[in-house]
Amino acid sequence: MNFKRKIITLSIILFVLTAGYVLGVIFSPERVEKRRANVPLLTNIKKSDVWKVKIKTKDGGIILAKDSNGWTLSINNRSFPADSDKVARFIDELGKLKKSKIITNNPDNWKNFDVIKDKAKRFILYNKSGGEISDLYIGKNGLGGQGFYVRKSKSNEVVQTDSSSISYYLNSRDNFWSYLKIFPKDIKKTDVIKITLKKDAAFDKKDTIKKVSYELFKGDSKKEPFWKVKGKDSFKLDDEKVGRVVEDLITIEGNSFAANITDSDAGLSDAKTIAAFTLQNNDSYSLLVGKEKQGAEQFYVKRSGGKYIYAVSIWKLKRIFKSLDSLKKEEKKAESTKNKK
Repeated sequence: MNFKRKIITLSIILFVLTAGYVLGVIFSPERVEKRRANVPLLTNIKKSDVWKVKIKTKDGGIILAKDSNGWTLSINNRSFPADSDKVARFIDELGKLKKSKIITNNPDNWKNFDVIKDKAKRFILYNKSGGEISDLYIGKNGLGGQGFYVRKSKSNEVVQTDSSSISYYLNSRDNFWSYLKIFPKDIKKTDVIKITLKKDAAFDKKDTIKKVSYELFKGDSKKEPFWKVKGKDSFKLDDEKVGRVVEDLITIEGNSFAANITDSDAGLSDAKTIAAFTLQNNDSYSLLVGKEKQGAEQFYVKRSGGKYIYAVSIWKLKRIFKSLDSLKKEEKKAESTKNKK
């Protein structure tokens, strides 16, 4: 009996020691800290819940707001189209961020990681009614260059994130967030059946094409060439060259919005440089080119009937306003052959 009791007693002691060790490992400060760290920084964040975003940096700030037509940004107290896809990707990236390490809970240490108001960059998200969803203070790059030191506005906890993916969005420049496509994005090159180009001045000193005036239209698709010049039936166009002009025209983007200038001051009220095109469904669009934006190698541009004025690089305009001769099909030179004896 004594031997049995000893075995039972030793078994109980061994069980207690093993259980204590296992619980000690599971609930050790290191393990608890690791589990606390490996969780999303923002929980339950949904794109559909976010209706306003403020991004604040030392260089300035951006306000993005959502309405029934998508996202807009505020420039000089005016609303301009924002890149809705980019805003959506930004919110997705925020939702994916995780805590990789908890750094401190002591407010006295915040300044060491630049997560204080005077130094931090900030992402502030709001819901439809204007309530704050989250306010993140983004500080220095994390240890080893991984992630950032981040603090929520209502928390003392400073964490290191598991990723630096949000660095791309720490940008307060208007043109970074702007949607700068001038024509509808669903227009396809194959939809275009007519182009009219008019130009009455050189874009810069290197531009040898001062005047342009011609109209191109699609001919019989069964014959070569496909594109024709109005009034010049014998002029042979290179379909590929014309196709590139069409593509550059329908996909043209501004470099930025010109928020502080009127149509008249931008030279758009009586624009004489115009690129127009017509679609198969008879919808027509025109690109109006006004005055040069001083010191920028850009011109002021507007879509006829549109609300916004853009600044567009000269090189983009040169790809559209080409001379008719530059679109001509090059004739293959006949090669002379000699009979070898």
